[in-house]
Amino acid sequence: ALLPSWNEKRACTPYTKDETSNAVTDYFPDLIEIHAWKSRKEIEGNSISLVTQMSTERIPNLEDQCLSWPDRIVATIYVPMTANTSGGLPLLPGYSRTTLDDMIRGIDSFHKYMETIGVCALDVIFLGQFIKKPDFPGAYPVNALRNKALSFVRTELSIHVNSDFLVTPL
Repeated sequence: ALLPSWNEKRACTPYTKDETSNAVTDYFPDLIEIHAWKSRKEIEGNSISLVTQMSTERIPNLEDQCLSWPDRIVATIYVPMTANTSGGLPLLPGYSRTTLDDMIRGIDSFHKYMETIGVCALDVIFLGQFIKKPDFPGAYPVNALRNKALSFVRTELSIHVNSDFLVTPL
């Protein structure tokens, strides 16, 4: 898979401190689109996209959703990263024996599998965020992930659902 060039200076911390007022404010996450997969399935009739976001550990939940929701699903999958001082691909502090390429191949295989056996039409956006290692795991950017997923919706209607829940049609 082709990956974007990495800028090791990109990093985020959960909070920004204003030195003049000592106020602590929230930040806007700097999410990086690593790869995206788009379903080739066509959905007939009126369509409602199920929108969800998750960390990589929740992919089995996405499988359950895709097996039960016979419509479009747009999912963002998140992984925190740290810069690689040797100049290679970013490191994944929560996954000591897994590389970013391993994750891309795994999600690619999962997407192909869901295209074959799932009843859903699944679009997946794999996103990373540079963090400072002492902040690990850091603040989980749920709103930014949801908003990114919403920007990929191809239907007029959508519903946002936590990845831990199943939605079934009436």
